[in-house]
Amino acid sequence: MIERGIKINVHTWPSNQHQGNMAKQSEDVIADLRSIGVKVIPRYQSKKHFKTAIMDNRILWDGSLNILSHRNTEEHMWRFEGSSAIDQIVKDLELDEDMPEGYQCGERCPGSGCDGYLVVRSKFGRKFLGCSNYPKCRYKRPLSQDRRPQHPARNGNK
Repeated sequence: MIERGIKINVHTWPSNQHQGNMAKQSEDVIADLRSIGVKVIPRYQSKKHFKTAIMDNRILWDGSLNILSHRNTEEHMWRFEGSSAIDQIVKDLELDEDMPEGYQCGERCPGSGCDGYLVVRSKFGRKFLGCSNYPKCRYKRPLSQDRRPQHPARNGNK
C-alpha cells in the first residue's frame, strides 16, 4: 500500500509500556514500520486495548475481541460504514493529528527522580504535557508552539 502512495498511520502503545521481551519486540516492529514509510504514533492509553482499521475511507472497524487480552481491558468491536461517519470518528479519536491525546513523545519527564515520559494530556479541551507516571508524578507543562516536545523519530528514540 505504501508503494501505491497510500498513507498509513499506526497508533500503538509506546515500547516502554510493554514488559520484558515484548518491549524489545515492539521497538523492532516500530523500527521496521518506520523504515518502510509507515507513520508510527506512540499513544499511552491506560486499560485500553484496541485496534482501528480504516479501509478506503469507507469502512472502519474499531475494537478488540482478543480472548487472550490483558485481564483489565474492555472488549468490543464496532463497524462503521460511510465516509462522513469515518471522518467524524477520525476527528474524535484524533487519528489525523501528529500529537493526539495520549501521544508519548521521546522526551523524559524532568520531574525529580522520575523515569517517565511526557505524554499529551487534555483537560477542559486544552492540551498540555504531563508525566506518564501520573498520579505518582504530577509534573506538567503547557503544550506551547515554542516548546514542542521531541518526537521519537527525530531524536533517535523509538
